[in-house]
Amino acid sequence: MLPSSYPRRLRNILVKEGIPYGFTLTIWATGTLGIEKYGHPSEGEVFLFVGAAILSYAVFAVLLTRYAGPLPHQTEEEYSGISFVDFLSVPAAVGVAIGVYHLVRAPLLGFPLASFLAVLVYNLVLAAKRWLFGSGSGV
Repeated sequence: MLPSSYPRRLRNILVKEGIPYGFTLTIWATGTLGIEKYGHPSEGEVFLFVGAAILSYAVFAVLLTRYAGPLPHQTEEEYSGISFVDFLSVPAAVGVAIGVYHLVRAPLLGFPLASFLAVLVYNLVLAAKRWLFGSGSGV
């Protein structure tokens, strides 16, 4: 027999894992698709891929720190169950990467552009999903 607090603890673990898990899937899938399209990247292309993903994340961090104001406090229990499932953000980000890989022939441009845009789209869609399905929706 499981303790009564077990489901709550499991849910809290899933909330904490949700974003890093989705981000990892986005980067892993984007890189794998790039390798399939362009072949194994050179060391320089790997650094461009990683650097562009970091740059995309940094652009968000700088802009939002400057313009979005302080973070509201929301406990894990206030998130709806659906708000931490990446059923929209990961496929959208990977879809953008696929589009880049179909349009850009040069790996020196394709690898970093795909990772930059995948991170951008992942975060935009995740934020929209959290806004739509965030607290109080009961989902």
